[in-house]
Amino acid sequence: MALSRKYQAIFVALLLMGVATALSIWWPFPFNRWLVAGPALTVLWLSFASGYVDATLGMGYGLTLTPILLILGYHPLDVVPAVLAAQFGNNLVAAVAHHTIGNVDLRPGGRAFWITVAVGVSSTVGTVFAALLALRLSENILEAWIGILVFSIGVTTLASYGRHLRFSWPKMLLFGAFAGFNKGTTGGGYGPVVTGGQLLAGVPPANAVAITQLAETFACVAGAVTFFVGGGDFSWRLAPYMAAGAIASVPFSALTVRVLKPVQLKISVGLVTCTLGALLLLRMFVF
Repeated sequence: MALSRKYQAIFVALLLMGVATALSIWWPFPFNRWLVAGPALTVLWLSFASGYVDATLGMGYGLTLTPILLILGYHPLDVVPAVLAAQFGNNLVAAVAHHTIGNVDLRPGGRAFWITVAVGVSSTVGTVFAALLALRLSENILEAWIGILVFSIGVTTLASYGRHLRFSWPKMLLFGAFAGFNKGTTGGGYGPVVTGGQLLAGVPPANAVAITQLAETFACVAGAVTFFVGGGDFSWRLAPYMAAGAIASVPFSALTVRVLKPVQLKISVGLVTCTLGALLLLRMFVF
């Protein structure tokens, strides 16, 4: 990417965050606000930070944002569908950015393309099944499951650091299906499985991050549509702020991937994930 194009992308991202911040404070439209100014700004900037981590490491958006919002008092069926809807735009833009600046070659027919298809299709099946299950669970059970799963994924992410597996297509399909199930129930847990699985199987880090971003769009669309069609007591009030923050983070993360080593930063994601999962469980069962 030419220097001028880098600055153009960053300028657009900053402009988007500026406009979204202004709209969060001053709502000029003739209908009710989705959120009051304080919570709107909080969700917007939390989404920006989580989106940056996710598009940089191929993991971390739902895993960090979902438990944080639950700790702040939002309901699971408000958070999970909004995460799915918001992350679709973030992941799609991030995948295009990674491809454009040369972090990966996602053209049809290549190895990265077929890994994306395999993981995307299997994760779609897992996400639909999980979303249907989430709609039928009580709020307490769903929140407890999210806490347990987030904590467990953090432990697994740390435990898998430095290990290697032989690449195989059945493993990619299995990683996709399990990641999709995580996505449909918690809004997160996709990247640690898919990105981590690819890294274990020897896929280059920059390729693994970009493949995960594009494959996850399949799961996000499938999950959001399932929640919408399946009904249930949930709302999309968080989605606009989350989408704006996540998409605005993409230019910064795509450029970061070119200079950092995502496989080393897995340790940070694992530690943060463990902490958030533990806090969520403590909030439910202790405080």
